[in-house]
Amino acid sequence: MNNKKSNKIKAGVLITILILITTTILVVADRVTIYEKEYYLTPLGAEPYGQHTNIYICDDVDAQAYEGGADNGAFDDDDGEFTSGDYTAIEIDDTIGVWDEEGTVNKYQYHRFNFTLDEDISCITNITVSWNGRAGLDWFPDYVGISLWIKENDEWVQRIYFEGESDTGNQTYTHFIESNFNEVIQEGYFEVAIQSLSYTVSSPFWVYSFVQSQYIQVSVTTDKFHTHLGGNVVSDGTVTHILGDVHIGGNEG
Repeated sequence: MNNKKSNKIKAGVLITILILITTTILVVADRVTIYEKEYYLTPLGAEPYGQHTNIYICDDVDAQAYEGGADNGAFDDDDGEFTSGDYTAIEIDDTIGVWDEEGTVNKYQYHRFNFTLDEDISCITNITVSWNGRAGLDWFPDYVGISLWIKENDEWVQRIYFEGESDTGNQTYTHFIESNFNEVIQEGYFEVAIQSLSYTVSSPFWVYSFVQSQYIQVSVTTDKFHTHLGGNVVSDGTVTHILGDVHIGGNEG
């Protein structure tokens, strides 16, 4: 075999080995340290190692919204879905919101939000719900208050109850969930409802129950390396890793 042919074969073998090593690192390596900062690798690139938070808003993509009037704590009799204009008004935290009032006596106005979450439940460490708005009875500023409900195991559970002495305008209400995530996420759906504390009355004159939603967001925090087995990562909720740590420069983390 001449030298030229031998060199071509060696070069081809070397290139093949480099391709295999590079592919293995990019696809299955769990994390790398570059300049003393840790990242985990996926076929699409590198993301910071550790906790990560996704923020979901009500824009008819992350979530759908509905309005209706019902008995206290009952939110399955919607009058209709938010319009495209409503979604535009509520998807940004600004001064524009969505107002609805209930026209049936003894019924409470509500807004219901159905979020679609992408996370693996086993990797979630916290869910934070923040809603900004106001609710109560129109024309009666002393009757102002909201209740925030979360759907758990197919039943609505009240998590926030606030009754104000006067109408102080839009307020932000926040609820934290730090455990039992499988109870509040059903088949990828996470549901929140906001209800007025007062129902519509008609005597001695009509006064309507209302809800005004300015903005709502759900923040989901995950630990991407939630499950460990020895030194190897079993799953981060997105991909299954095979190799242990791969470090490039910096100090071993």
